[in-house]
Amino acid sequence: MMHLFSSYCKPILLYALDSVHLSNSNLKSLTHSWHAVFWKLFGTSDVDCMNVIHRFMGSLPLVTVIDARRVGFLYRTMSCSNTVMNFVYDVFGRYELQALLAKYDITGICSPRRFTFLARN
Repeated sequence: MMHLFSSYCKPILLYALDSVHLSNSNLKSLTHSWHAVFWKLFGTSDVDCMNVIHRFMGSLPLVTVIDARRVGFLYRTMSCSNTVMNFVYDVFGRYELQALLAKYDITGICSPRRFTFLARN
């Protein structure tokens, strides 16, 4: 059942969020919506218990998934051959990417796949 929600509902919930900046209120609302699935499936509302369920199932918390998608978007913007996109990255994206990497204690620029691996551990 969880695979069904992760395959169909999660992509709809996260559609195009990697290209916009989310406020804390937006993140809280999205997290609450995703936690509602866990409340219904597992009958728990304890956040610590949900984090244990995430780890047991091999998935990341929703905020980490959103951050990983954002890192992927910024990484693709940085490595794009379009000069306009490079300028947009230099003006807006460089510091956000550094802040996201620092949030997870990751040094240096890394690919989105490596970010997900390092954020998981």
